[in-house]
Amino acid sequence: MALIALLSGSVLGAFAAISGWLVFGISPMFGFGLYLATSLGLGLAPFVLCGLRTALRGVGNPIPANR
Repeated sequence: MALIALLSGSVLGAFAAISGWLVFGISPMFGFGLYLATSLGLGLAPFVLCGLRTALRGVGNPIPANR
């Protein structure tokens, strides 16, 4: 799942950078930064969600006092 998220983030980042460079006139360096931010942001999202799910797993279930 993380590999798919990394690849899709890379493709979406490349599309955003190229379209921003050609259509909206941003600089190539800013386009590269946009590519990196998009690809890393979407690529790391499954890891962050998994960590939050693991951290919040026991929040709703209080531990009984006799344990």
